[in-house]
This record gives sequence, C-alpha cells and structure tokens, in this order.
Amino acid sequence: MLRYLLLCGTILSTVISARAVTFDLDYATFADLSGDTTRSYVEVYTRIDRWSLDTKTVLSARRFGLIQNAPDTVKIGFTADVVVTKASGDTVAHERHIVDQPVDESYSGTAYDDLFTAWGFFLPPGDYVLGVDIADHHSDRSERRDLPIHVRSYTTTEPILSDVELALSVAPVAAESRFAKHGLSVLANARRVFGYGAPVLYYYTELYHLEPGAEYTLNATLINESGDSVRQFGPFTVVPDERTSVQVKGVNVMGYPDGEYTLRLMLSRGDDGVVVADRDAPFTVSRTPVATAITAERFKADVGWIATRAEMQTFDSATPLEKARLIEEFWLSRDPSPETLVNEAKIEHYRRLAFADDAFTDVGRPGRDSDMGRIYIVYGPPSDIERFGAEANAKEYQIWHCLLYTSDAADEEDSVDLGG
Repeated sequence: MLRYLLLCGTILSTVISARAVTFDLDYATFADLSGDTTRSYVEVYTRIDRWSLDTKTVLSARRFGLIQNAPDTVKIGFTADVVVTKASGDTVAHERHIVDQPVDESYSGTAYDDLFTAWGFFLPPGDYVLGVDIADHHSDRSERRDLPIHVRSYTTTEPILSDVELALSVAPVAAESRFAKHGLSVLANARRVFGYGAPVLYYYTELYHLEPGAEYTLNATLINESGDSVRQFGPFTVVPDERTSVQVKGVNVMGYPDGEYTLRLMLSRGDDGVVVADRDAPFTVSRTPVATAITAERFKADVGWIATRAEMQTFDSATPLEKARLIEEFWLSRDPSPETLVNEAKIEHYRRLAFADDAFTDVGRPGRDSDMGRIYIVYGPPSDIERFGAEANAKEYQIWHCLLYTSDAADEEDSVDLGG
C-alpha cells in the first residue's frame, strides 16, 4: 500500500483568464404540418465545443471510503438565448433554453467531443437574423453568433422540398427527444464539415404536395467548387404520402479532395426525368485533422500530471497537424480496451480533473494544481482517509491511503510528505 501524507494549506497561482464559448450555428426550415399556411417550422442546430465549457462535480455520498461503488457525477450546463429579428431590428421570437446534464449524456470518450442541441419554433416566411447567445453555467464564458436566415414558404400546391438538414448520424428511434422526428433521430452537423471524424454525410429532407398515385424519384449529385459533378447517386423511389414524404440517405465523402461542395437534390416525376423540384445544401470536406491553438493549450493543461516529459517536449515542437495525431496516440496508448469505442482511461481522467477542480480549488488556483488535486488525478480516490485536527505546533492535515499495484502484483507501502 502506498500512503500519501497531504498537509492542508493555501497555494496561490495565476488566475486563468476566461475564454469564449465556441460553437457553430445552422438551421433548416420545414412546412407546418398542422396545416397553418401562414408560417413555417424553423429548426436551429448548434454544435458546442465541449472543452470551451467548464464542468461541476456533484459529489456522491460515498466518494471516500473502502467501497467505491457510488461514483461522482460530472455535470455540464449552459443557457442559450435564441433571438430572431427582422431587418428593421424588431424582435419576432425570443426563447431561453437551459441545459444542465451529466457530461456522460453527450460525452462518448473521443478526443475532443462536441455537445449538440436542436430547437424549433414557427415563423412567417421571410428574411430574418438569428442570434444565439450561449453562457456557461460554471464560468463567466459566453459567446454570441448571428446568422441570416431565409424562412421558406410551403403554401404552393406543386411538389416542393424542404431545406436539407445535413447530419452526422440518422437512426430509427421510438422515444421522443429534441433530435427525433418521423421516427428518426437526426443529429445535425451545424458545422457542415465532413471527412475526418465524420466520414459519412447524411441528409434529411421532407417532400410536400406529392400527387397520390404518381411516380416520383429523387436523385442526388455532389458538385465541387468548380461546378463539376463528382458523383451522382440514385434514383431513389419516393412513395407519396398524404402529408409528407421523408428522404434520408448517406454518402461516404472520405474519398474526395478537401474543399467546398454542394449537395443537390432533384425530384423527378414519371419516366421522362423532368425535374419538378430541387434543393441545394453546401458543405465542406476536410480529411485533415488539425489541432487548433485552443485545443493544444487545453490538452497540455489537462494531461500535465500524467504525461511524460518526453511526450510534452515532442508535442511542443510539433505542427498543428502532428499535434492532432499526437493527441490521438496519447490516449490510444493508455486505452485499456482499444477494441471498444470508449476509452475508459480518458473518461476516468477527465472525471478526476473535474472533481479536483471542483473540490480542491482555492482563491486564484485551480484544484488540479493543488497537492491534493495532483495526487487525486494521478492515483484516483483514496481507499481510506485519516483526518487529524490542528494542534499547537501543526496544521490540520489528512493522510490518504491509496493502493498501488506493482508489476509483480506485490503491494508497496510508502509515505510522501507534500507540504507542511
């Protein structure tokens, strides 16, 4: 057994400056299926950089003790104000959404995950400005994005396509959620970037005013920035429905060069191939992983206590492209079960970081930089704690007992004085 002696005290360090919340914003419009022709349904999609938000650890009742079967809960939260204005500046819609949830609900254990949200409301057809303010619940970070939007009218009696929602995944779902519609869970890609980390481009569109009994087909074309068609797929048979028909397909784009593209959907009727409706959706292909300055900075701050000096020296001298690869290799080398989609070591490390920052933070000093935080991050929760009150010649202190297994499965016992 390895024993650590931690003496309580106050350590001051430089206050970490606040950064903005980073996120992407997109939208799509659809017909109002209730039959109200004076308005259309607008869906708003956001992709939030998970690491631009802070977390809070909710302590379990048995976080310390001999039996560690009640793990702490790491929570993340933010408030989003969604405001729609006319060109005149008049506000036509204002909604506030509060998100407060365990990290695991949106955290899959990949290198740097995103948080996804989707909201919907009704607007009369026309041109507007969509503004979204996101404020972090656990820091003073916030950010605003403004996006011009065009709300289409679907009052025509001729066949028409909705906007095209570009998605990271589409799957059947029975339960209701903010991502569910027509029995499908659609995770929109508000960034509209596909390739590395998102090799398959999924599209979701709704088709309205199709004549019952008529034969329709839908064709899709990928067009590069020069206007050349690089791939055509289809035709896909469209079965008219009384209210709306839904079309969902996916295409792997990893084989195409990096650049700007357009997905063009074309609806044809009968055997003559005459296009009766179409819709375009621009997107980007990027097959090159690049670590941004914020990503690299956050990675170094997160792994400082568990990375070797050689790993950090190599990382500091690497290019942004190389840093992205080194981040992946760093966590892969520590993954206890690389054959699974989840990296348990990385998830546990970030649980410990969140707990240390929440439990051991002092004035101007993050909890991860404290002695107790460092030991907790490296070795995990102690199996037992001895607490000693202050005496005339000694401060209050604790002794943490942690079990350390050596290569020969023999237990070691030692003590380290970390302050006084």
